[in-house]
Amino acid sequence: MLTPNHSLSAAFVSDLLALHAALNETALNKARDCLLDFLGAALAGAHETRASHEAILSGLGTECTATSVLGLGARADLLTAGLLNGMSAHHLELDDGHRYGMVHPGATVIAALLPLAQARAVDDGSLLRAIVVGYEAAIRLAMAVQPGMKHRGYHATGTCGAIGAAMSAGVLLGQDSAQLHTTLCVAATQAAGLLQVIREGSDLKPFNAGQAALHGLLAATMGNVGFTGPADVFGGAQGLLKVLSDTPQPGRLADIGREAPAIHGIYVKPYAACRHCHPAIEATLVLRNRERLDIAEVDSVQVHTYGLAVHLHDHRRVQNTADARMSTPYSVAAALRFGAADMAQFNPKAMADPELQRVLDSVEVVEDPALTAEVPRERAARLTITLRDGRSLQQTVPLPKGEPENPLTPSELLDKFRSLAAHVGLPPERAAEIIAFISGERPGIAQLYATL
Repeated sequence: MLTPNHSLSAAFVSDLLALHAALNETALNKARDCLLDFLGAALAGAHETRASHEAILSGLGTECTATSVLGLGARADLLTAGLLNGMSAHHLELDDGHRYGMVHPGATVIAALLPLAQARAVDDGSLLRAIVVGYEAAIRLAMAVQPGMKHRGYHATGTCGAIGAAMSAGVLLGQDSAQLHTTLCVAATQAAGLLQVIREGSDLKPFNAGQAALHGLLAATMGNVGFTGPADVFGGAQGLLKVLSDTPQPGRLADIGREAPAIHGIYVKPYAACRHCHPAIEATLVLRNRERLDIAEVDSVQVHTYGLAVHLHDHRRVQNTADARMSTPYSVAAALRFGAADMAQFNPKAMADPELQRVLDSVEVVEDPALTAEVPRERAARLTITLRDGRSLQQTVPLPKGEPENPLTPSELLDKFRSLAAHVGLPPERAAEIIAFISGERPGIAQLYATL
């Protein structure tokens, strides 16, 4: 914990090392769940982006092929593998996240750790412990700088995700406190990622996750070499917390070790859209199923929700699939039209559906200050559907499915993975084999990664 003679950065490193030494089986089992969820999202993302990722591999012209790249059947150097793994994991908006930190830790932390674990042939326990530490670092830092960081235009998955990836890689390499401090300093000066890349039809958002994984691996490499960083890269006059936010809360970093590991607070996504769209999607599906609605009956839709779910997510004109995943109006219209919000509802064929387009034009998203006031305790949406016969239907969702207070069941988590595995063409027996490795029934997760 922080003392008068202890810098914020040094306390952060010390607390992470203490956490690493004290982890119990409950936390490690949670890391197994996160790893399985990551693999499903990353394999499906790699399947959808194969052509562009193969072009990146070709363009970089790397001759070092030490590690595997998820879902491509290819090998690359350590940094490129981390980059592409992170991009794949975040591509379909199906990776995990944390509502208090507004960060996607798995897409950076696990993306970096898997190729490093393969290269170093580490055991399963070491990998799982590093995952928990990486989630802790990314989430606690994000909680210390949000929401000010988001208001400044930074993407937490790029900024805080880089710190999480670096700290997890550092502990996997067995770094002592001095080495891990240098790793932190290098990661902090690389931490980057702009929310501008989700605007105007841009599909660069996944790059923020990929570059964070890459930078985390690079930072850990630098930490091993023996460079010296500043005493307090977090709390200094021009330290990371002040750069990222006008309203930092450094005290949130002191919660490491005082509260349950932050990995227990993550959400798992049941829908293939930005998490801010999920309460409205869920409310739509509840009404559609309960009232047996046909989209032809719908005249207009209004979504009242919290402020952060309006800004950047209220657009009705969607320019491509990436833009559609960021749009609450599109997500609601797709859920009404198809009764689902899976990958199949966010593709060009679905986007061109005439009835979906008709309802999309009628969806209005507005902020409700009362709902904004409840964030982050709740992330709610109140949906009102007006039918052509004049009736009005309403549904409120305070916290969508997948939050720790409203979790996916173990069987739902397995079903999500199996569905994504089937999407990429893996036979059921291969999916079962992957589940056996991740669950601990069969040891050798790093070796499994090499075959994916």
